[in-house]
Amino acid sequence: MKYIKGLLSILVGAVIVLSGCGAQEEQPSSSTSEEASSSEGQSENSESEASTKTLSEDKAEQLMKDLEVRLQPRTNEDGKVIEYETKEEMVSYLSEVTDQQLAKKLVDKMYEDKEDGLYIQPDEFGPFLSPDKDYNFEEVEEGKYKLVQKNKTDAEGSFTLTVFFKLMNDTYNISDYKVESKSN
Repeated sequence: MKYIKGLLSILVGAVIVLSGCGAQEEQPSSSTSEEASSSEGQSENSESEASTKTLSEDKAEQLMKDLEVRLQPRTNEDGKVIEYETKEEMVSYLSEVTDQQLAKKLVDKMYEDKEDGLYIQPDEFGPFLSPDKDYNFEEVEEGKYKLVQKNKTDAEGSFTLTVFFKLMNDTYNISDYKVESKSN
């Protein structure tokens, strides 16, 4: 019994000594972890600042999809656009994903103002990005990216789609959109 009490006393003493040592060691390591988390926070801030200035392929694809959807608004059976009355309204809507000049160019080509509203010219639609097919995506200069896709469809034949994205007011938008048809 004395042997068990002695052993128990030694164990309790060892636990006290070890926990005291651990507490002293924890303080420096906790300040180190605070410094680490502080530096991680700074690193995360730097990374998030940097990531807002870079354009991922996923974001570029999303911008292209947004443009495709916006260029094909709801129409009635005659091709009259339901949600927008004028080319100016349509340009404003497209300018949320493109620069103003490109939006105007696309709207002038694909829509017609008539007395009773805005009409779509369906035969003026070019091809869009096919994200399931290969394409090249690269940064051409700081704040500017280029996407190139060579493709072939029954409707368009062989073509090369070239799209430029540019950082404008801390947001990437489509700054140019070209389709070059190839002779078969």
